[in-house]
Amino acid sequence: VGFGRNYTGMPLSLDNTLPRYRLEPRSWTLTTVTFDEMSEVGPSIKHLFASLKPGFKRLRIEALRCYDGLARDMALVPSTVEIVDINFGSRCWIYDGGPIPSFDNVFTPARFPHLKHLHIGGPLLDATHIPSLGDLPTLKCLALGFHLPLSGAALLSLLEKGSLPIKHLALQICAGPDPTRRKARPRPRWHAEFGAADARTVWRAAERAGVEIDGSITCAIKKCDLADGHACWRE
Repeated sequence: VGFGRNYTGMPLSLDNTLPRYRLEPRSWTLTTVTFDEMSEVGPSIKHLFASLKPGFKRLRIEALRCYDGLARDMALVPSTVEIVDINFGSRCWIYDGGPIPSFDNVFTPARFPHLKHLHIGGPLLDATHIPSLGDLPTLKCLALGFHLPLSGAALLSLLEKGSLPIKHLALQICAGPDPTRRKARPRPRWHAEFGAADARTVWRAAERAGVEIDGSITCAIKKCDLADGHACWRE
């Protein structure tokens, strides 16, 4: 089931009591739920989470803002979920969404024992919690998107974990034009704790760990393939 652009809520009361729309716990057999290009995710989504039966596989949320309990209510998502894709804000280099609750303690092995793909963007995590994502026992692909604060030390700690299940790591670096140059191409907007030197160190650590890296970081440190036709920052 999917919900589209600018959708701000489900037809539910906050206490899930409207007879016509009431969702009973673990009553809905769905494998995928998608919220795309939403302006805001409201608190009624928790009733949808609670209604999903075991066997649910994929959750995608793309929005600008969300209610302050979303991170807490992620515990209602069935533990059978294998793909979680959550992004807040747009892809411009300045974050343009609203305040987001901390997801630091959301993605744990106890809550998500079968998670294979995790794609997150926006200010969801503190960089110090990135290494804990390597504890998810079945996680094969991790994508850290725009506006997520990165840290060279945190990413190295992740890549140096023993028996790391992750085989694919995508890192997105925002870009913007150099204000001192006319008609300049976009240049990477590095994080306070993640600059070009950190990125190159992480790249080498990933090679040692057998982890494939992609995302805009490959353009930022000139590791991309210029012949594949992508829109590149490199001059």
